[in-house]
Amino acid sequence: MEEWQYEVIMSVIFTIRICDVPIEVCCIHEACKNFLANYLTEDKPAMRIDSSWKDIDEMRSLFKKEDPSLLHSDGFLEINAVHKLLCESLLEKDVVMMHGSALAMDGECYIFSAPSGTGKSTHSRLWRQAFGDRVVMINDDKPMIRFIDGKPFVYGTPWDGKHHLSMNTSAPLKSIVMIDRGTKNLIEPLADNERLLLLMRQTYRPKDKMKMQKLLVLYDKLISTCRFYHLRCNMEEKAAIIAYEGMKETK
Repeated sequence: MEEWQYEVIMSVIFTIRICDVPIEVCCIHEACKNFLANYLTEDKPAMRIDSSWKDIDEMRSLFKKEDPSLLHSDGFLEINAVHKLLCESLLEKDVVMMHGSALAMDGECYIFSAPSGTGKSTHSRLWRQAFGDRVVMINDDKPMIRFIDGKPFVYGTPWDGKHHLSMNTSAPLKSIVMIDRGTKNLIEPLADNERLLLLMRQTYRPKDKMKMQKLLVLYDKLISTCRFYHLRCNMEEKAAIIAYEGMKETK
């Protein structure tokens, strides 16, 4: 795309509330507003993000690297560009985006994190099977964590993975769990030297050095305020029960 084509007057302007922060979104495609419909608000914005054709083309290049055979609409690409812009802007409000499956049980949130395909969504499903209505899915792919008065809270977002499991709600964060597949079910505290590695692998990291410094401060807060576990599990419902009981025992 020619450089002059990047200078486009934004045609879609609306305000959303993500992580209890009202944000004005200025974008090109109506698809973004439709995607964020459950988060629209009339509140006065505390910040603003502007999506452009340059952001869309950067996202197009990223998706092509992942799979050159797939073609995505400009609206889809802008939805993902808006997510990136939010991740960077919300750092100012002590917000971290984490790749994981987040559920609330009895009012407390657990985030299960692992590389794609490991089984974090499957494990969350086992919790819903085992514990029924006690479990609420906050977000099955990209929850956000915000520190308020020094305490971490997990928030839903509409970027919720292929199963589209999410709610516009929040809960205090209790535990972050790294998942590995195993034949037997075993949960234990995650080693101290693996906690930072897990966060760096499974959170959005900005390229800007100042923003990265801010993120490192938030990593330290997470490590000091949240329990971390390593779960090796199979696909049996018992895996959820063992995980929950194991985390209860180490209160």
